[in-house]
Amino acid sequence: MLVPRPVPHGRRPGDPGRRPWYQPAVISGPAGGALGLPVGVVAAVVASTLGDTRVTGLVFAAAAAAGVALLTTAPGALAAAAQCWAVYDGFEVNRFGQLGGTRPELVVLGAVCLVALIARFAVALRTAQRPSRRRRSYPAPGGPPGPGTGPAPPSRRVPAAD
Repeated sequence: MLVPRPVPHGRRPGDPGRRPWYQPAVISGPAGGALGLPVGVVAAVVASTLGDTRVTGLVFAAAAAAGVALLTTAPGALAAAAQCWAVYDGFEVNRFGQLGGTRPELVVLGAVCLVALIARFAVALRTAQRPSRRRRSYPAPGGPPGPGTGPAPPSRRVPAAD
């Protein structure tokens, strides 16, 4: 007997509904990388408005890269982190859109990329762990028969006394 499998979260089969919160909408790598530039620009503008320090700009650039990394793949997260760093380095540190290649600036690039990868790794772990706890086991095809097809239940009559 074939029985339809239950649909999670009380939805009926065929009902599109909403995705569970633990399954993030993943933007493709190129789209996530392209998203890094506008997000980095917004982060740089907010950082320069709140405080004109390099530390504030770095914190906002890393937060922007981590935010994009939550929504994209690992290559997209790295591309977005590089673009957030480029906006930070070009307009917060050097002020005229020039990227520097000195050792401290490359260390900052590594730090922003590391923050983005940690955020992406955390999402990957959360997504991988969450569904496994809710997975149910279903009988394999050809498993135990359905109701009414097995042997008859034992009789409830009491044997007569001799």
